[in-house]
Amino acid sequence: MKKCIILFSITIVLFGITSPLLLSQWVQTNGPCGGDVRAFAASGSNLFAGTLGAGVFLSTDNGTNWKHVGLSETYVYSLVFIGTTLYAGTDDGIYLSTDNGKSWSQGTIDRTVYTFAIKGGIIFAGTDYGVYRSTDNGTTWTAVNTGLRTDEIHALGVLGSKIFAGTYYHGVYLSTNDGASWVEANNNLTDKNIRSMIVTGSIIFVGTWDGVFSSADSGQTWVSRGLSNSVRAFAVLDRYLFAANYDRGVYFSSDNGSSWVKASNGLTNLKVHSLGVSGNSLFVGTEGGGAFLSNDNGSTWTRVNNGMVNTTIQALAVSETNLFAGTEHVGAWRSSDNGTTWTEINNGLTYSNVQSLATLGTSVFAGTYYSGVFLSTNSGGIWTEISNDETNNTNPYALVISGTTLLAGTNLGVFSTSDNGKNWTLLNNGIPSGTQVLSLAVSGSNIYAGTSYDGFYFSTDNGASWTQSGSAELKDLRIQSLVVSGTKLFAGTSAGVYLSTDNGLTWTTEPVSYDFVVYSLVVSGSNLFAGTDCGVFLSTDNGANWEMVSDGLQYSEIYSLTISGDYLIAGTKYGGVWKRPISEMTSVEKYTSKIPSQFELSQNYPNPFNPTTTIVFSLPKRSFVTLKVYDAIGREVSNLVSKELGEGKYSVKWNGEGLASGLYYYRLQAGDLVTTKKLILLR
Repeated sequence: MKKCIILFSITIVLFGITSPLLLSQWVQTNGPCGGDVRAFAASGSNLFAGTLGAGVFLSTDNGTNWKHVGLSETYVYSLVFIGTTLYAGTDDGIYLSTDNGKSWSQGTIDRTVYTFAIKGGIIFAGTDYGVYRSTDNGTTWTAVNTGLRTDEIHALGVLGSKIFAGTYYHGVYLSTNDGASWVEANNNLTDKNIRSMIVTGSIIFVGTWDGVFSSADSGQTWVSRGLSNSVRAFAVLDRYLFAANYDRGVYFSSDNGSSWVKASNGLTNLKVHSLGVSGNSLFVGTEGGGAFLSNDNGSTWTRVNNGMVNTTIQALAVSETNLFAGTEHVGAWRSSDNGTTWTEINNGLTYSNVQSLATLGTSVFAGTYYSGVFLSTNSGGIWTEISNDETNNTNPYALVISGTTLLAGTNLGVFSTSDNGKNWTLLNNGIPSGTQVLSLAVSGSNIYAGTSYDGFYFSTDNGASWTQSGSAELKDLRIQSLVVSGTKLFAGTSAGVYLSTDNGLTWTTEPVSYDFVVYSLVVSGSNLFAGTDCGVFLSTDNGANWEMVSDGLQYSEIYSLTISGDYLIAGTKYGGVWKRPISEMTSVEKYTSKIPSQFELSQNYPNPFNPTTTIVFSLPKRSFVTLKVYDAIGREVSNLVSKELGEGKYSVKWNGEGLASGLYYYRLQAGDLVTTKKLILLR
């Protein structure tokens, strides 16, 4: 779980009830859907899915719809119900929920937890450093590793009075005294990399890097059962034993593993990590592709991801009313309503890892991971590969349009095409062969290129030749984003934002921002936004000062940013696409420097309004100011201002889109002075 620490002045104000989500700040859109599902657990009609990076999701309708229920930015490797308590094994230890995920409490294991097993009233946890045991329902834990190699323990099983632990490198260990001591149980077990385990009847099955093994004598001897690839999970449904065979899909056996039948019809993602059973339904969790459901014992599969937003957004682009998102595992998606609905657009896009996007009219270009560039001339309806032999195996980190020319920054330098990919030209005159170009920007005939630890290059002749900047500051950094704002050029790097005022000839010797990793930059008027590994930041003065504008944003790593209409759109790691009205972050305008005689909050205008209104206030002295909007029962719905402001008169625009009609309150605090007024949103 990533934690970012930033020191600011903080003013805490209590007003009625604190809302768990500020409705008109950052809002998660409804996609793109999918994700990396590592665990399932069922209790009655409740089905839970543990994901890599987005925590836990809940479905109450057999996977038709999912709802996020906590642990954002957490890797959830295992889920299990013990009574009515749900236990989650994560990269941040153990979490417990007694109310179906509405709230979570953290246990006391400071280790990554991969798996659980229950024996009577004892809970066992397999971690990245051996086995832990709890005899008080998870309140306290004790390491029980005597005789056990303290490898990663990815699998645990119980057979009568015996406990079995599957280690990552040293095979299976057995304990007959509740973990007090362990002995090896590896006779004839030729692959000792254990990834999964299940006990059915008197037989133990283990999944290894090289297939399935079984033991019918409590681990004294093992027999190979085929499936010569990594087996990540097992499940039993009806009379069938199911195995998740990574990169090959799902198999089942009706004869205790003597023979296997592939059961992957409709399973469009074969990188299977987890299996789960709920009633008569079988679920599969895949790497990136989310969850799949079978109601016929694996004969057919249907993807069930609605609401499961656990996608990494590597690229964003806008063309007229269309917003495009390029994902790490589920290809390209399109929204025509700023993320309210999303459509998967992968017809002909044969590679699902989209690293970059660019648009030119209705044409959309997609750069895929080491698989070249694809083109759609109908807004993503159909894709065609446009790479040639030279560009086919490249990794297009960046795509940018210069006039009618498409430029691609790749692991081999810069390529260009002026005929939609029929012909490509390598533009590396002045750029060393093999240079990784991570970012590109265009200003007139000037082209700028940011590299991976090889500095900054610029061209003044449309890429015919390149010159490396003499500034040493950028040579040891990853330049992951570039943006032009008037006569200023900004570079987002692995150590903050740098500024050049002479087209890249020289750069500031220190970053003009916090030294976070900066993945993306975008300009809207005089506002510069930075997507970092610690959220979104805004500068309104060309980088001299920065303000964190991440309120309500539950995911801290922002891989991509773009402007779509009135919204700033953010592509996150693991959390899909989020949006926020730009006016919320940039709408404080000082329209007179005359020092007011008193602290005053004016009535908003228009009032009633739909959906925007203006609020004016006066400050007789410099103060730390908060201006917040609350609903009729006192829940905070918008934080319009939270910064230090000098004396003067200010106006703020508020957009109530997405909120219900009714009475609201807006509350201004400046130091010890507080005042509140009413406003009416009328649809």
